Amino acid sequence: LRGADLRQFDLEGANLKGANLQDSYLTKASLRQAILDEANLEGSHLNSVNFEQAKLRGANLKNTHLNQANLREAILDNSNLRGAYLTGANLHRGSLREVDLRDACLVGIDLTNTNLKGAFYNEYSRFPPTFNPIQSKMIKIKDVKIEELLSYFTHLYELGCQYLGPTLTAKYWQISCPNHQWFNQFSLENKTNIIFLGDLTQPVSLSQQQYSQEWTQHFIKTCSGIVRNFPTLVDPILSQAIKVE
Repeated sequence: LRGADLRQFDLEGANLKGANLQDSYLTKASLRQAILDEANLEGSHLNSVNFEQAKLRGANLKNTHLNQANLREAILDNSNLRGAYLTGANLHRGSLREVDLRDACLVGIDLTNTNLKGAFYNEYSRFPPTFNPIQSKMIKIKDVKIEELLSYFTHLYELGCQYLGPTLTAKYWQISCPNHQWFNQFSLENKTNIIFLGDLTQPVSLSQQQYSQEWTQHFIKTCSGIVRNFPTLVDPILSQAIKVE
């Protein structure tokens, strides 16, 4: 269904869980009560779509156009709305818990009865003038670049080598690594140097940032089993660079 032209289609109650609708045209379509959990809608045109009571948990809505869309009572928990345009959309009683709203535009929306607990935003997110994201328990985070991540990883690894030796540090580093394919791009050279095999200019996604934080926390905790004051040796400035909350 990628790139499909579904403008004004009646898809009420349709089960599209995990469907690939990237770059599709669904303007003015009806997806009321539809199931779109984990669906890929990145870059799609969703202006004036009826998503009332639809389920979009974990959906990829990055860079979508949702202007004037009806998302009343829709569930979008853990979805990716980074860079999305939702100007004038209806989010009354919608659930957007832990949603990525970095770079998103939510101007002209009444967010009074919208659940935004744990949703992420950055300095480029745009909200209605009277809206206070902190009162809605949203989390402001800093965008992280691969270079910053690599610098922090290198700092931790060198610290481990200094106090635990390269062999034990390499072992702890590898067992602390999350089971996520993206992290296979980080490699150890002769147990002494961490390199990144991918594109250093690519941005770090929210999930990658969260996994990176878990990785480093696990590594620090493991090292502190031998060197009790290991957490106090970590550079606090570098640790803040990848902190999500």
